[in-house]
Amino acid sequence: MSIQTRTTAIQNEIVRLYCHFNQNGQLYNPSSQPLVEILDSDGVTVLDTLQSQVENQGILYVDWYVPANLPLGQYYDKWTYQWDAYTGVQEQTMIFSVHSLSSYINFLSKGVATNVSNRTNQLLMDLSNNFIYESMHIPIYFEQGMRIQQDNQQKRVKKYYYFTINDNEHEAYEGEQYLNNGQKFTVFETLPFYEYSSSSSVSTSSSSSIDSNSSSSIDSSSSSNSSDSSESSSSSNGYSTSSSSQTETSSSSSSTTEELVTTTTTPYVKKIILTCVGTGDPLPSGVLTLIKGNGDQTIPYTEFEQKESTFSTVYGFAYEQWNQHPRPIVRVNNRMVDDGWHADYMGKIYFDSLMAPEDSISCAYNFAYFSKEELLSFLNFGLQMMNGLPPSSEAYRALDMAPPVWDAGILLYAAILALKRLIFGLTWQEKKIIYGRPEDAQNAAQLYQDLYKSYMEVWNEYGKNVKSKKLPGIALSVTPEFTLPGGRCMSSDTYINALVNKVECYVTIKDLYKDFIEGNEVSVLSYVDNTFIYSNVSKIWESGSKLTYIVSDGFNKLRLSEEHIVFTTNRGYICVKDLELNDCLLINKNGVPESRKLIEKPTMHEVESVFDIEVPIAENFVGNNIVSHNSRWFRYMFKQN
Repeated sequence: MSIQTRTTAIQNEIVRLYCHFNQNGQLYNPSSQPLVEILDSDGVTVLDTLQSQVENQGILYVDWYVPANLPLGQYYDKWTYQWDAYTGVQEQTMIFSVHSLSSYINFLSKGVATNVSNRTNQLLMDLSNNFIYESMHIPIYFEQGMRIQQDNQQKRVKKYYYFTINDNEHEAYEGEQYLNNGQKFTVFETLPFYEYSSSSSVSTSSSSSIDSNSSSSIDSSSSSNSSDSSESSSSSNGYSTSSSSQTETSSSSSSTTEELVTTTTTPYVKKIILTCVGTGDPLPSGVLTLIKGNGDQTIPYTEFEQKESTFSTVYGFAYEQWNQHPRPIVRVNNRMVDDGWHADYMGKIYFDSLMAPEDSISCAYNFAYFSKEELLSFLNFGLQMMNGLPPSSEAYRALDMAPPVWDAGILLYAAILALKRLIFGLTWQEKKIIYGRPEDAQNAAQLYQDLYKSYMEVWNEYGKNVKSKKLPGIALSVTPEFTLPGGRCMSSDTYINALVNKVECYVTIKDLYKDFIEGNEVSVLSYVDNTFIYSNVSKIWESGSKLTYIVSDGFNKLRLSEEHIVFTTNRGYICVKDLELNDCLLINKNGVPESRKLIEKPTMHEVESVFDIEVPIAENFVGNNIVSHNSRWFRYMFKQN
């Protein structure tokens, strides 16, 4: 027998119902395991009561066997719990669907009941929050709901009445009928049925007599009975609390007295509840008179509580996996409604009342692109990629077994897989409309591709030395006394067109470096969309000393390291060491882009002081009127001497 989920529960199978408990942003177990009631489709009738089990910190579940003859439809699981012994009892109700076995022929639901360790749970949160946060919190500001369940116009509404009975001497059996206030009530559950509620009593002893007409007089017999009841109840419960205080009262006859007031609080006393189904309201208190059945002829009650169960109208929306926060915003005929509905956070809205076919239902919600199971598959594939890195003899078959130093690589490759899914998904219409206009979807795809390339570059650097434990500290990356391998550097006397605190200037990169470290706002001239504009600089740093090569078109000359990349109009970005005579440099001629051929292949110059610069948006800049690619600071996080 397989275990089903909320959306795939079927008759004669076991359904596993999960509930997550969050306190102050962290998964947290309640003080005692919650009690779970399985409720019928009316939301009132209790089909079964179960004790929950802990799967992981803050993640609990129950397994319930779905009877073979249970009617199809929506059912509820109500979780009752306390965070600790000093807080009140709280309830949380969720919904699940029961289907017929015949509707699932040749179908096996995917395994979503997973046992996730604390470490894996942390990896899931890190992946969602640090790498793909936006894809896990996608806002839908307006979506028209589609009616997916046609309600019967004559479907009845049940009203349940809970009568509080004074003692346990009365009997009433399911199906019997009683009358009160001209209304008929049918017993829903056989009496007695016990509930517990708090109660307190006060006993007063006086040091002097008080006039019987005094407004502060207390009936002695009532006080005595109350006190006796308190003592009996206190002894039966095993504990009580008491406090005393002196109260000064004044009677209508102007007599003054001091009283010692003793209050005894009994936390719980028995209340006997008779549950009935009726069609009208009874008196606030009174007597139920037997009409039909073998129960007591009369049953007195002191109070009652009324609950109403209705059948929902259901609307579906395009995307599942809604986030709990922010709460969905529902509009009926363009009017915002705060109550009378609930969301299952899997793409459905349930209304308590019958909605007309012409009603227009819209919703604004926030959803996650990936499910928890998909994120786990990304992480596991990231582990397999880490296992495949040389030396491959060092491999682990589970996330919990891998060394903590692998976490960064596992997360990085999981993010790469997620970005690949996002890029591929944007080729389909349903995914495109998430971003609105077609051009917006295209821009999002380009952004994801750029991010994918950056992640792949970091992954390739990371994978080289992670298993050999040769990763250097950051200090090695920023110390100027040595040359970093792979650094894209230029001579210190290279002239740059720049804006320093929005003032235009033409200075060497060495002087521009001084302006930058002093905290000034620096922008440099860059080539973007066939024109030259100023782009913000995120980093300028001194890279020590390095052998430079001369690149020249006969009019403009630039000294660069052999790894530096320059822009050519015939082949795009090319390393200095790979330039050929037929390559054409892109030149800034008085603000106009111009193509000019090299006069010779780059020639070796000398070892000299060099600098690097990062321009994150444009990723290029103009030095000595020649367009070249910028460096990236994060590349140096993984370099070694």
